[in-house]
Amino acid sequence: MFNFDKKIGEGSEIFFGKPKGIYDTIVVSHPRLQELYLAQRATDWKHNEFDLSKDREQLRSLDKGTRDLMLYNILFQWHLDSVAADNLFPLFAPFLTNSEASSLFSLNTSLEYVHSMTYSEIVRQCIPDHEELEKFIQDIEQVRKRLEPIFGILGKLSNAGCLYRVGEVSGDECYNILIKGLVTWWCMERIQFMSSFAKTFGVVRTGTLQGVGNYVQKIMLDELNIHAETMKYVIQHEMKTNPDKWKKLESSLRIIVDTFVQGEYDWIDFVLSNGRGVSGLSNTLLKMWVDYNADDVYVTLFGDSKKQVDNPLKWMDNWLNPDKIQTANQEIANGNYLLGVVVDDVDGEIS
Repeated sequence: MFNFDKKIGEGSEIFFGKPKGIYDTIVVSHPRLQELYLAQRATDWKHNEFDLSKDREQLRSLDKGTRDLMLYNILFQWHLDSVAADNLFPLFAPFLTNSEASSLFSLNTSLEYVHSMTYSEIVRQCIPDHEELEKFIQDIEQVRKRLEPIFGILGKLSNAGCLYRVGEVSGDECYNILIKGLVTWWCMERIQFMSSFAKTFGVVRTGTLQGVGNYVQKIMLDELNIHAETMKYVIQHEMKTNPDKWKKLESSLRIIVDTFVQGEYDWIDFVLSNGRGVSGLSNTLLKMWVDYNADDVYVTLFGDSKKQVDNPLKWMDNWLNPDKIQTANQEIANGNYLLGVVVDDVDGEIS
C-alpha cells in the first residue's frame, strides 16, 4: 500500500517501478506529464454551465437527416466517454509507479466523467420526450460494433491488472498486454473521438446547436490537447525504454490501429446512410479526416504514414483553436477561459 523505503528521486519508471511512496514533486522525472497535469487543471469546467434551451428547439426543427446524424454521433460519444470515465485509471493504476503519471491519469479520469455527464446533460435537455429518449438509447447495435475493438483488449488488461496486484503474474508477463492497452486507448482518443467531433461540428457550423458545440469543443480540446498527448508521451517513453519488446509487437499493434481506422470507415458508411447527413460532410472527406488524425499514430508507432498530411476539413481549425471563434457573449455562452492564469505584474505593495 505504501513504500516507506522510497527515496526522493526514485520513481522515474512510469510502469513497473518500485512501489509508490511519498508523492515526489522535488525531483520531477517527467516534466511533460506535470505540464499536462497543470494544463488540465487550468481548463476545469462543469457539465451544466451552458444553456441548451435554444438548442432543444433547434434540434426539434432540424430536418430528419441532420437531426439523426447529430443524435447518432452524440449517442456514440456518450457511450465512449462513459467507457473512458469508468476504466482509464482503474485499468492502468495497478501498473503505475510514477507520481506525475499517476496524478495525471487520475485527473484525466475525472475529466472523462465530466465529458460523459455532459453528453448525458445534452441528451436530457435536448430530448425531453422520454419515450423517444428510451428508443434512442436502445438503438445501439452499430455503437456496440464500433466499440468491440476496445473491449477485447481492455478486458485482458483488466484481468492482468487484477492478477498482478495479487502477485499471480509478473510485470514481464503483463507488459505486452499493457502495451496493447496503451495503444488501444490512444486510438480511442486520437482516432475515434476526433472522427466523431468532425460530424458534430459539421452540423454546428451551419449555425445551429451552438450550445452543444460549445460543450463538445471543450471536450475535444481536453481529449486532443491533454488526454491524447498523455498517452502519446507515455507510449514514446516506453518505446525508448523497451525498444525490443515494442519491435516484437509491431505487427500486432498495426492490426489494432488498422482495426480502429477500418471501424471508423464502417461507421461513416453507416451514419451517412438512410438520408442522414449535412451539407459539407461527404463520405470521402470524413474518411480523409480519419486518415489525417490516424497519421500521428502511424508515424509515432511505425515510422510510416497514411499520407493524409493536409487537413481535409479546414473549418475544423476554427474549433480546434478557441481564439478563432468570435461570439457575442450575450447570445452564446463563452467557454474560452482558463483557470489560474492571472499574472501578478504589480511592482511593489499597494498602500
